[in-house]
Amino acid sequence: MPHWYELILICDPTIARFIAGFRPEAEEAGHNVPMARTSDRVRVILVAVTAVLQTFAVPLTTWMLGPSSATSTVSEAYRSPVTPAGFSFYIWGLIYLGCLAIAAYQLLPGQHARRVHRRTGWWLAGGFLANAFSVLIFGTRVIWLAQEETPELRHAAEAAAAKLGLPLTVVPTGTSGLERALASLLT
Repeated sequence: MPHWYELILICDPTIARFIAGFRPEAEEAGHNVPMARTSDRVRVILVAVTAVLQTFAVPLTTWMLGPSSATSTVSEAYRSPVTPAGFSFYIWGLIYLGCLAIAAYQLLPGQHARRVHRRTGWWLAGGFLANAFSVLIFGTRVIWLAQEETPELRHAAEAAAAKLGLPLTVVPTGTSGLERALASLLT
């Protein structure tokens, strides 16, 4: 003869899950989460790699392109009314530390399948990667516009540069100039 709790387990799967320790509110809080999928493992590894990449983007850019490519040096070379003070760049150390912390936290085995990480992980990896590339592009001192040059665009760019007190240099590249410039950075 089965025990009373065995009858409950047979009759009601919701009660069975509760008795077994499963609670929906615990799942919301990150406990009793399902097993990690392969995509979860790929995501957490990608978040960790891109967090490390963005952390080392500044020293790597300076090493590859020379001391004149340091973010603070480029910023000081093009002073404008909105240029931050040199010491304000130190906040990035704390930002990178926070990024490394969330990446390390996601790497913990119990965190892989959490819904919050599934919803934010790919966005974090994309943001970390974009930040790493922006540091590299900023260090080359080249800002690429995605528009075809028109007289109106040229006039607007000249007006903006004059208002900020910055020099405007237009380098015609055609439709594949960005690809060639990026390829030359990698070779």
